[in-house]
Amino acid sequence: MFEEFPESFVKARRIFYILAFAVIMTGTAAGAFFLIYRYSGSDDIRSYLGGVTERFTGGVDRKNVILSAAKDSAVVLAVFFICGFVKPGVFVIAAELARRGFVTGFTAAAFIEYYSGKGILLAACMLPRAAILIPALAMVGSVNAAIAVNGAERTKNFWMFYIFFLLASASIFCAFAICEGFLTTTFMKWASLRVT
Repeated sequence: MFEEFPESFVKARRIFYILAFAVIMTGTAAGAFFLIYRYSGSDDIRSYLGGVTERFTGGVDRKNVILSAAKDSAVVLAVFFICGFVKPGVFVIAAELARRGFVTGFTAAAFIEYYSGKGILLAACMLPRAAILIPALAMVGSVNAAIAVNGAERTKNFWMFYIFFLLASASIFCAFAICEGFLTTTFMKWASLRVT
């Protein structure tokens, strides 16, 4: 896909792809540590998680979950697209990747903190979404970061590639939204019935 681009762009994209994963994982670890050191034993978090599991056991509107995930993904794509055209956009991309990791780590740690062994089951229910979302975010983030830093020449071939890339990315994010609406909610409902 990237063969027609300068070698410097291809190398930058590879480096940013690895860095994107590192940022997400660092954010995940930070989220878990933040929960442990700041909110360990918090009644507010316990109450919030209780409400979450109750909502899943009571039934979830899958259509709303899909639409919400699709809207969130569209915003991320738009922000990353804009960031690809300004060098400081790299920091915005990194901040968004870190934020995603932080929320994931915080949530998983909270489930385990308050539900022990059964919390591991609840945290595991987030794996299908993570398996789609994390590589997709890393891919989109790395390409846009490489464009921002390397300044790929805006030729006709560039725009053809970029439009194709955005459509492919949008398709992956749509798959994520459907996964969120069906797989994640199904697994969470099943797991919630076992912790309530």
